[in-house]
Amino acid sequence: MSNDKAIITKQITNLFGMDRNNPEFIAGTEITDFKIFGEVTKSNWAHKLFIPKRPAVPFNLVDVEYYKFESEMFGFLYNFLMTPNGSFAWLFGPSGTGKSSAPSQLCARLNWPFFEFNASKRTERIDLEGSYIPTEGGMEFFEGPLTKAATIGGVLLINEPSLMEASELAGLNDIKPGKPFFLASKNCEIIVHKNFRLILADNTNGSGQGTMFGYVGTNKMNSAFLDRCRGFGARYMETSDEVDMVLNKIKMAFTNGDFLISEKAFNDFISELEQVIDTLVDFANALRTEAEAQQLSFPMTPRTVLDIVACMLQYRMCDNKLVKAIQQCYLWQFNDAERVKVDQLFKSKFNISIIEKSRRAA
Repeated sequence: MSNDKAIITKQITNLFGMDRNNPEFIAGTEITDFKIFGEVTKSNWAHKLFIPKRPAVPFNLVDVEYYKFESEMFGFLYNFLMTPNGSFAWLFGPSGTGKSSAPSQLCARLNWPFFEFNASKRTERIDLEGSYIPTEGGMEFFEGPLTKAATIGGVLLINEPSLMEASELAGLNDIKPGKPFFLASKNCEIIVHKNFRLILADNTNGSGQGTMFGYVGTNKMNSAFLDRCRGFGARYMETSDEVDMVLNKIKMAFTNGDFLISEKAFNDFISELEQVIDTLVDFANALRTEAEAQQLSFPMTPRTVLDIVACMLQYRMCDNKLVKAIQQCYLWQFNDAERVKVDQLFKSKFNISIIEKSRRAA
């Protein structure tokens, strides 16, 4: 029991960058049962989910970045990684809710090798397993992300699996940590590493109803495959969390040299941004509500909000920098009727129009 407790304490210390001698921390790690450990994590550390940046160990495949974890998703993913019980994880929800970034950044903090694959309607099992390719020395087998992750004990994230044919994905039903798995593309068996995990991130839950919500090309998945999965519906951040994320991300980008402006000019921009960022995120939330009700084709995701802010920085000398940024980062993709709806929402928040007169006349 003492060894188990030491292992868990080390894991959580590394994950959160906390002081291992902190009395509250020690009290929070008294429980060694992973089945209830997630609840302990959620209740004791929900207010500490901003993870300090730490150097990744050499074998880690993902860089640690500044990231805000949504507490429910964090608990789901952490418990799945620790005790999958032969299951896969299926994350579903609208764009920009962290379905891809959360697993990546959690693995970065756990120093867990991480592989990512973007599926399409042309994806076949051979794309995941690997294939023989002619080289100067003859035919050589190049491993795909599934084979690499299953061999070394990594986490494989498949984005948009519902775009694949259900039969191709169902071919992964038999892959289980610690068990043999037949690689059809290589005509051999491998022993799946005990630390292998499979996560799938999709706009849909695999039920085949994605097209009616604007996710064109999605398919209904095999029920036997879905039976192997634990599911979690991702959601957007709370407004205050998103505001903090945007401000911290843009500040870190400046610190990293992404914006070639003076420190004074940047600080002046931040002061101006702080006056409108809450309203901008409220505007984004209103657009998300409309998109979920199928009144708009696209939501304004957190990554779009961040892009708008970065664009505003480039137009910082213009009086209408917010309007220009939204036009270029978001409004351009809508038809005329939807532009009017977005404009109405924008007017309700900022009391100005987002549609230029010349464009409206066109």
